[in-house]
Amino acid sequence: YGDRALYFHGDLSSFVRMHDRQLVPIDGDYALDIADFLKNVVERNTEFGKNVRPRCVVPSIVPPLKLKPVLSNAYIDVWYRSKEAIANADRIVVVGYSFNYADEHFNDLIRQHKDKPVVVVDPNAASVRENLRNIFSYGEGDYVSNTFKGQACFQKDKLRVIEGKAADIPWTDL
Repeated sequence: YGDRALYFHGDLSSFVRMHDRQLVPIDGDYALDIADFLKNVVERNTEFGKNVRPRCVVPSIVPPLKLKPVLSNAYIDVWYRSKEAIANADRIVVVGYSFNYADEHFNDLIRQHKDKPVVVVDPNAASVRENLRNIFSYGEGDYVSNTFKGQACFQKDKLRVIEGKAADIPWTDL
């Protein structure tokens, strides 16, 4: 949601040079030609060999692993700002995140503030509701099935799970 959005697990607008953790923006990330990017950026910045310091670049996205690597110092900052934003928020809106068990570091931030209104938007609402059980302890029968702006919606107390894509939701109504 503009400059207020925090991408806790990164995004595809940059890549990380792993040997020095430099975060490098991708030029024209929305119109990116993947084949061209792989050849002209990744290949030119990747080197493995005997008697050579290995170099490689990776997308600046934290993979779904139980132990999260710190790809660059920028993540420590984003994670801290996310923690502060959640603590200071009147309501929490989470988009396209499944609350997978491998992401307990983020799930725990929500768990600590589950008394606040929480809105989750995801096309796979059934799986998300199941994963949210680890945070809210709500079973499938606990939710009231409804709609929100034409999208299927499931609500229990201050938790609302909207089945849909972020582009289909009028954010001003949340």
